[in-house]
Amino acid sequence: MVASDPVLVTTSFGEVLGRETDGVLQFFDIPYGKFESVKPFQEPDLPNNWTTTRDKLKHNSLCPQMKDGIYEYNYDEENDCLSLSIFTPSKTDPSGKSEKFAVLFHIHDSSYASGSGDPNVYNPKNLVDNNIILVLPNYRLGALGFMCLLNETAPGNAALKDLALALNWIKNEIEKFGGNSSNIVVSGAGVGGALVEYLLISNTSRKYISRAITESGFSLSPWAIDRNPLATASPLKDLLKDTLDIRDIVTESTNIEFRPCIEKENGFITESPWQLLKEIKIELTYMVGTVNHAAWHRAVERVATEDRVSMLNSNASLFLPDDLVFHNDDERQQIGRQVRSLYFGARNITATDVNQLSQLITDSEYLNPGLRGARLLLEGGSEVYFYEYSFNNPALTPGFNASTRGNSLDFVFGRDPVPESTDSMKNVMIDLWTSFIKTG
Repeated sequence: MVASDPVLVTTSFGEVLGRETDGVLQFFDIPYGKFESVKPFQEPDLPNNWTTTRDKLKHNSLCPQMKDGIYEYNYDEENDCLSLSIFTPSKTDPSGKSEKFAVLFHIHDSSYASGSGDPNVYNPKNLVDNNIILVLPNYRLGALGFMCLLNETAPGNAALKDLALALNWIKNEIEKFGGNSSNIVVSGAGVGGALVEYLLISNTSRKYISRAITESGFSLSPWAIDRNPLATASPLKDLLKDTLDIRDIVTESTNIEFRPCIEKENGFITESPWQLLKEIKIELTYMVGTVNHAAWHRAVERVATEDRVSMLNSNASLFLPDDLVFHNDDERQQIGRQVRSLYFGARNITATDVNQLSQLITDSEYLNPGLRGARLLLEGGSEVYFYEYSFNNPALTPGFNASTRGNSLDFVFGRDPVPESTDSMKNVMIDLWTSFIKTG
């Protein structure tokens, strides 16, 4: 067999063909689960067996979502958007006789609402060249993935249950692709990072994970959980009384931000992330951290207009994360003024203060939650490597001497040749990730 010949792998559900490109053996959009159209918020089931060999030449599976105001989805059969793509070294031995490769299960940063496990975004080449198998899963998004009514219709956290099932599938099937089922590392940035931590602290999924890597996304981030999910879903209450229609649900919820929630008894997440992290006792190695300006894009939005700048100057509570509890609004404003003074002194804020505002939001919504969670995991028996990534990549942010959310992954999943000035940093990041994935 020459390198370019298709490789046939027989899974427990049917056969899949992989093809080699540039040293990477690629298997696209393999179903790991399914859900019913009439019950779109329920826990997923394992996929149906397929009788004809699945032979996909590229990734195009897309769970229902809105993109630029247009409803988008793409899957071969009803609701088989719950799929994953697998990328292995071309020297993989499907007979299982050769050494098994470490596995990275990377969760895309969806902002809870969009995207897919797209190898054009998360290029596998650098990892595969270092004898690591990359798995890129899809999961339900927006209302389908995160609506939480705390009842039988929508118990909540469907997306997390999707990812748990995908991990289960990989645990049982990855050795057929040359992977080591005892060395599955889970990673993600932004929302993907928060989902990684939820998978770590849930009894349902923790057993599948050997190690974890996150960047700028944590279960304790104030944006990582919905504290009043019934209020969030209330604009759709009339729609949910009728026969459920996926397209209507997705299109009508475009401007609603759905997030993970605390479910009722026997759910995926049944206590607050803080409580779960305090209680958890696991011996696991975790590489966790943030970039030094994870919130830069949010800060830009906060000073985008004169009205928004004026609001910052008149309402000090806007400087505080929304997970704090106060006795009254006077106390909230007082604490807000103290925080504002720490970062800006007594002067008025202007649109030119975006970097300082970015530092404030990064500290409160990324750095502090990441440190708090890391300390609790450390107390529970885990080994934690905490980092801050502050490398300035001029190709990404000209004139901005910092890094923004997701930047630490750019070299690991990078496709384009990098400038000579950043070549050494690329090597550092690839060495860091590959050594951690293989050995911890």
